[in-house]
Amino acid sequence: MTDSISYSQFRKDPRASWTIRLSRNLQYQLFKFGLWLGDRLTLSQLQKIGRGIGNLSYWLLSKERGIAKVQLGRVFPDVSESTRSQWVHECFKHFGMLLMEFFALNHLMKNHQEHVNVEGYPIVEQALAKGKGVIFVGLHMGNWEMLLPFAAEKGHYAALVTTNVPDERLNELIRQHRQRGNLELIPRGDPQTMRKILNCFKRNGILFLAVDQDTNVPSIWAPFFGMLAKTPVSVARFAMKTGAPVLGFTTLRQPDGSFEVKIYDWGNFHSESKVLEEDLYRITRWINQRIEELIRIDPPQWAWFHRRWRHQASAEDEAFSLMMEQKLGGGLN
Repeated sequence: MTDSISYSQFRKDPRASWTIRLSRNLQYQLFKFGLWLGDRLTLSQLQKIGRGIGNLSYWLLSKERGIAKVQLGRVFPDVSESTRSQWVHECFKHFGMLLMEFFALNHLMKNHQEHVNVEGYPIVEQALAKGKGVIFVGLHMGNWEMLLPFAAEKGHYAALVTTNVPDERLNELIRQHRQRGNLELIPRGDPQTMRKILNCFKRNGILFLAVDQDTNVPSIWAPFFGMLAKTPVSVARFAMKTGAPVLGFTTLRQPDGSFEVKIYDWGNFHSESKVLEEDLYRITRWINQRIEELIRIDPPQWAWFHRRWRHQASAEDEAFSLMMEQKLGGGLN
C-alpha cells in the first residue's frame, strides 16, 4: 500500500466571522435564484450555464483544483499529465452542470422517461422480493435522485441519510427541494436516525448510502486506490445486521446531456468472523474495490476535489490493515 496524500499545501486560512456570514447569505440567495431558474429554463440551457459555472470555478478555486490534480496523479500515474489536467477541468464543469441539474429536479422527475435511461431495475425488484429491504451504494458521481421516479412507479419506498449544511435556511431549502412522495430524508445526527433507518428495512424499502468520501461518521481504514482511506462502515454494518442485499449504481451524464443509470448486484454480506472489526474490514474493502471500478468507468465525473485521504491512519490502524491484507491474501478482488 502506498503512502497517503498530504494536503498541507491546500489548507485554507481561517476566515473572520463576518465573511462567513456574508458567504452564507450569498449562498442562500444564489440557491434561491437557482431554484427559480430551474423551473423556468430548459435542461440544456441549465447545463450550459452549469458548464460556465464549472469553468469559472476551475480558475477561481485554485486549492480545490490542486487537490484534484494531486489525487488524480496518485491514482492514475500511468495517465499522461495533459490528460489528467483535462480530466480536472472536465470534473469542474461536470459538477457545475450537476448543480444546475439539481435545480431542475422538478422537471427531471416529471419527464424522467425523456432524460433518463435505467439499466438493470429488475435487479432492484428481485432484491426487494426477499423482503429485507435494499441497500443502494451511491457515489458522488451524478444525481442519485434520477432513480426515484422509477422506484415511485413501482411503489417502492426510499430513504436517504443526509448531511446538514451549516446554514439552516439553506439546509431547509435543500430539504424541501429534495423531498419527494416516495422519499424520506433522514438527517445525520438526528436522535431518531437509527430508528428511521431500521424502519426503512422493516418497510422493505430502499436505503441510499454514499461511502466514497472522508466524513466524520463511524469508519474503518480500508484500501482505496492503493491508499488507506477512512471509509464509513454503514454499508457493512447494515448489510450484516439486516441481511438486506447490497446494490451499486452509477448515474452518468451522456454526451447529449441525458443520463444513464446502471445498477449492479453486489450480493449479500454475512459475518464470517468472531471479530466484528475483521468483518467490517473485509466487507468495506470489497465495497471500496467495486467503487474504484465504477469511478474508472468515467473518472472526470467523480468528485476529485474532495480530500478523500484527508485523515491519516494511526500506526495501530496500519498494523490492523496489514494483518487483514495478509489474512485475506487478495482473495476479494
